[in-house]
Amino acid sequence: MGLFDLSFILFGVQSYHKSMRETLVSFMDGNQILFAKVENTPMEQYLLVSKMKEHGTWGTDLEILAFSSLCNTTVYVYCSCGGQGCRCVPYKPLTGHQTNYPCVYIPS
Repeated sequence: MGLFDLSFILFGVQSYHKSMRETLVSFMDGNQILFAKVENTPMEQYLLVSKMKEHGTWGTDLEILAFSSLCNTTVYVYCSCGGQGCRCVPYKPLTGHQTNYPCVYIPS
């Protein structure tokens, strides 16, 4: 997931990518227990190794889950299934709370 793309999808401009990155990284670092459900590496180490704090680093499933949890919304990512067409993969908040609407749709 590119934060330039997500910024454009949400706000119609790419210029919010930096503040979105800072917010996601801060949220992930401050909610380590929440992310321990899906990531075995301590969050501080994950953020260091993944270089998520650095401009240009692409997000992974974990950052999509972080965005979903932070915004309390479901994120749908459309992806290719190797010759079997496309499918939509839902990412729901790790909190388990009822989500807000609208959902966010990200093409891959």
